[in-house]
Amino acid sequence: MLIILGFYRRRPDLTVAQYRAHWRDVHGPLIRSIVDKHGLLLRYVQHHLSPDTGYPDQAGVKAEIGGGFDGFSEGWFADEAARDAFFSLPTMRAEVLEDERKFIDVSATRWVALDSQHTIIEGAAGLLTDYMVAQAARVNLE
Repeated sequence: MLIILGFYRRRPDLTVAQYRAHWRDVHGPLIRSIVDKHGLLLRYVQHHLSPDTGYPDQAGVKAEIGGGFDGFSEGWFADEAARDAFFSLPTMRAEVLEDERKFIDVSATRWVALDSQHTIIEGAAGLLTDYMVAQAARVNLE
């Protein structure tokens, strides 16, 4: 399983509400339409972060909430091949990247790829992961 985390800042000319609305109501459905047509992306989660007020000072360390980002996303793929195929789709280049420029400060975007997870507390999320792995296997067989 490969998980891509994208960290985003809103464009400075947008309010937090405008940024969130566009990401949720325009960009999210755009991603959904691509997945409905092509598959490849097993899970997509948007995390809309509250404006950064920071954590209380603990042991002399002032921690920021969200690192100055307005949100981050999770994109779950079966493997690198699925990720590469997804990001190579013409729709991704023509529509998704163009849409991101409408609400994200793309110069501040940061990406992290996670390919080795170590689960400490399983809970209900483990059931979802097992389901997604089974779905990925099914998709790859078709």
